[in-house]
Amino acid sequence: MAGDRDIRETVMAGEQYARARLSTRQLFPFSLEWRVRACILTLALTVLVAPTTYARRGLIGSLEGEMVASGALEPAFALIALGGALVTFAVGLVLIGLLYVAETRPLSLEEAKRLLWLEDAVMVIAISPGISFVLIAVSLSLLGFLAPGIVSSLYAQGVAIYATGSGLAAVDVWYTSIVGGGLAIVLASCQWQVQGTVAARAA
Repeated sequence: MAGDRDIRETVMAGEQYARARLSTRQLFPFSLEWRVRACILTLALTVLVAPTTYARRGLIGSLEGEMVASGALEPAFALIALGGALVTFAVGLVLIGLLYVAETRPLSLEEAKRLLWLEDAVMVIAISPGISFVLIAVSLSLLGFLAPGIVSSLYAQGVAIYATGSGLAAVDVWYTSIVGGGLAIVLASCQWQVQGTVAARAA
């Protein structure tokens, strides 16, 4: 029966994948589920960028000029966060695909090991231009929100964290937060759907 075959394949895939994890050293010794959750959490953090930045409109006006602070706030770190969020979302989708394969496909031991190698390779991409970019932007926005005195000192030394982007690089922080938050919801929904599918096959 098709149902019995699905259950057998799911069990076989899980066994070979578990064996491969025990015999393979990984750069990031975390399960696929936790890697996906890290991507979701990173995307969710972008929601902080807009409110923490707009809360310091007065500070931005004193540092960058009233002209900059009077309209949409478009610091360069908004684009950095948006780019990081898009990369993180794409990586999250790939990781969910790998999770589905690991849990449902009949894998040989060598195939399972290649899957683990792919997990690490994809995670490197997630951290380098993805998660790190988001964390940098969120840290800058929180710095201005929590420690405006430090930001003023940085400006006195020529470090302008609220420097505004221009042209295509001008992205409103609200756009970044809304897109990042929306992508977090979509990615979480995809993970929930895949886990439900795997659970149904194993039932």
